[in-house]
Amino acid sequence: MRVLALMLISALTLASSSAFAASYLDVFGSTVAPIQHVDGGNHTYSGDDLKPGADLGGALLADADLTESLLTNANLTSANLSRAYLRSAVLTKANLTNANLIGVDFSDTVLTNAIGLDSASGDSTTLYTAKTIFTGTGFDPVAAGWTFVPEPGPALLMGFGLAGLAGVRRR
Repeated sequence: MRVLALMLISALTLASSSAFAASYLDVFGSTVAPIQHVDGGNHTYSGDDLKPGADLGGALLADADLTESLLTNANLTSANLSRAYLRSAVLTKANLTNANLIGVDFSDTVLTNAIGLDSASGDSTTLYTAKTIFTGTGFDPVAAGWTFVPEPGPALLMGFGLAGLAGVRRR
């Protein structure tokens, strides 16, 4: 009976540890495993590993922290990426046709020659910066209603400048 109980506990432990087995390759060539949730902890995605050329059509990656992921030539058709972090990621030639991009943070991401951005769903909660590269996509994030996030450096300089002007004015 004890042997049966130990075998059951071992099987459950293995099953629960494999539920978070998915990983992704980052832009530095390192494997990040398991995929993290944007709020911390392990993400529940347990499908195919995320890597260049991966077929991730229909993948459920909402709220996944995929910062600096390398997803060149990946098929993300109809994938749910809502509220995911794709900061500084590389999605060159990725297929994003009909993907859910609502709330995705594309800050500093390379989307060169990505296809399907015009059919993907995004809104004012979808973010991009001046360093986000849309070359070869024919996609206009402004027309799509995405939100531009200014770089913090110039905003800080402007704040200091305004503070300085206020100080000079008081004198």
